[in-house]
Amino acid sequence: MPSPNDQEVGITDESSQDDASGKVIQLNLGSQSRNSARDYVEVSVPDSVKTFLMVTPTAQLDKLAIDNERMFEARYGFRPGKAARKQVIALQHQYDLTDTEVISLRRSGQLTVRPKDQTVRVASDPVVPVAGGIYLFLITALCVSWVIDILLVKGQEDRKALSIVVIGGLWTGVIWYTSTRMIGPWQMIKQRIRHLRASPQDRANADAP
Repeated sequence: MPSPNDQEVGITDESSQDDASGKVIQLNLGSQSRNSARDYVEVSVPDSVKTFLMVTPTAQLDKLAIDNERMFEARYGFRPGKAARKQVIALQHQYDLTDTEVISLRRSGQLTVRPKDQTVRVASDPVVPVAGGIYLFLITALCVSWVIDILLVKGQEDRKALSIVVIGGLWTGVIWYTSTRMIGPWQMIKQRIRHLRASPQDRANADAP
């Protein structure tokens, strides 16, 4: 059993074998007591995949994601071939992307996988953000027309206020969707590409406070 005195003097774990009896005698002394004798095996099993992703080092997750398509899907949300998985991991390190940013690029169409040869491509494609801008403009015009109609129609003020609040919530949701799923990822990858193409001196100036 560990004792305060042993911990103070920093005695480390030791194990020895009694040759006469053939039994293994293990002494766990001090603050460390992880050494084990004979065939004892200790395994730490997370209670969920989410917990595993949170506590596992990135280098180990990268290796598992390349070798295991199910782990890759749990991490990034889609399941390409092994060749494409290797490219996604390499691109993530190249552009210094987080897992969430990779997912956003995939959903917005800025990261694509060509099924024919499993080639992964990352580019600042303006088609999706332009479509997002058009979508936002049309919804904004429609919401404004609805609000004007409500204000011009005679009726109870509380119902009119509730209708305006509902329309405002719809408009806010559209803004969130277009900014996070359509326009935001395009701006992010465009900045990363510009940063990688810049000279080392330009990068240092950009990173300086």
